Amino acid sequence: MSQITLNPNPTFKEVVKITVPGGGEGELTFEFKHYPLSKLAEMGKQDGMTNDRFIMFIANGWGFKEHEFNQENLDTLLDNYPQAYEAIITTYYQSLGLFREKN
Repeated sequence: MSQITLNPNPTFKEVVKITVPGGGEGELTFEFKHYPLSKLAEMGKQDGMTNDRFIMFIANGWGFKEHEFNQENLDTLLDNYPQAYEAIITTYYQSLGLFREKN
């Protein structure tokens, strides 16, 4: 069991399951930044907060060794895998305990 601290680790890793065209799922590890709920709510109110901009804000890196985590490569991922945004955000919020997984 994990130890609870008043201030959680600033980053954490989670495996994101992304639907692959033709069926099935692929896995990609993301390193996320921990933000308090108040900061996430504040971000959501910002004008011009797009899907890709939000991911760039909450993520610190990913498991692609051959592709740097940057805006251009993230845009390519989201363009090629339309369900990726939902998968990334859902995984992030689940890891914060805001969403529960279905049984």
